[in-house]
Amino acid sequence: MTSGSSFGSGWICGGRYPGLAPLAQVVLVRIAEENAHVGEKEILRGLRWVLANHRRFGIRVVNLSVGGDEPAPSARDRIDRLVATLVERGVVIVASVGNRADRPPVAPASAPEAITVGGVDDLGRADDGEARWWPSTHGPTVDGVDKPDVLAPSIWVPAPMVPRTPQAREAALLFELDALPDALLMRALERRLGELPFPKEILRLPAQGIRGVLAMRRAEQKFITPEHQHVDGTSFAAPMVAATAALMLEANPSLDPLHVKGILMATARPLRDAPREVQGAGVVQPGAAAREARRARDSVAAARVSPVIDGGRVRYVLIDGSGALERVEWAGALDGWKATPMHRSARGVWVHEHPRPPAGEHAYKFLLSDGRWTCDPLNPRRVADGFGGWNSVLVVRR
Repeated sequence: MTSGSSFGSGWICGGRYPGLAPLAQVVLVRIAEENAHVGEKEILRGLRWVLANHRRFGIRVVNLSVGGDEPAPSARDRIDRLVATLVERGVVIVASVGNRADRPPVAPASAPEAITVGGVDDLGRADDGEARWWPSTHGPTVDGVDKPDVLAPSIWVPAPMVPRTPQAREAALLFELDALPDALLMRALERRLGELPFPKEILRLPAQGIRGVLAMRRAEQKFITPEHQHVDGTSFAAPMVAATAALMLEANPSLDPLHVKGILMATARPLRDAPREVQGAGVVQPGAAAREARRARDSVAAARVSPVIDGGRVRYVLIDGSGALERVEWAGALDGWKATPMHRSARGVWVHEHPRPPAGEHAYKFLLSDGRWTCDPLNPRRVADGFGGWNSVLVVRR
């Protein structure tokens, strides 16, 4: 259902509910045990298979709507380490943050390199002006990395049901009965009542009463067509972001995972009245992200990561895919947050170098010519700035 919600063609419903990336080539990797259990061992097996086969099958994006068992430091967590390796090999990793607000994010959502996705309730409308945060896992990981990175719809998501499951059979029968004329409805319901969770007393109702009961059951189960159901959870938010990443890579195949993440965060739209720690950069905007990916073709080759420690210097890079910024300044705790102009090394590429600071964690961010402050999209480490935004964090080891 997660695959169909974002990558399905919509063929079964006449094109009414296609996914965001219906033309993507999808590799389905089964990791569940026969009893449907998915734990850390199963996630590891799946990621190892992807690591061994991603070049063979051309895998550029991996969606992980699964979660590990317990929070752990990323440096010791085998899943998080595999995520980091895959990102280094050029594979975008998208992970659902989870639906529990009572514990820190767990692997793979806890991996700093992953694009971790939380949930938003867009009220079933295209305009997210009134959207609100959908309660899901959030907050710093055990290592202090704030998650999620972005949000995507996690309720009212139409998804094709798995054929021949009890839900699919019930939905088909409910719609079939409702399509019958009154004279046939009563006889058909009496014959097939054992397939539905209704008491025999329903047969005493008039036809319109029966139709009302059928409609209530469809609404209760969120059946929207004989084959589709409204679903919820961050497991369905993550594939939307994975599909958006696929669109971005189609528009610009030269993007690497950190640039994909940076563009997704830079083009996201913050939710009103929702604190940064629960929404990250905000709600993903697929169209804006794909357009920005296309505009960034000329600039992404100039930078792969930021910041980079090289001997006694630190190099910071900001990618402006639109090429519209006239000035960018660097500011950080090391200089008392004094803004320092960055150098434009190429179209849309702004660079700043700074002497290597002592070991520790050092906050910084960028000031754009349009007056906006922004964290470093190429750096997954960030902390709340106390003003509703984020500071990026440079980590210097001993």
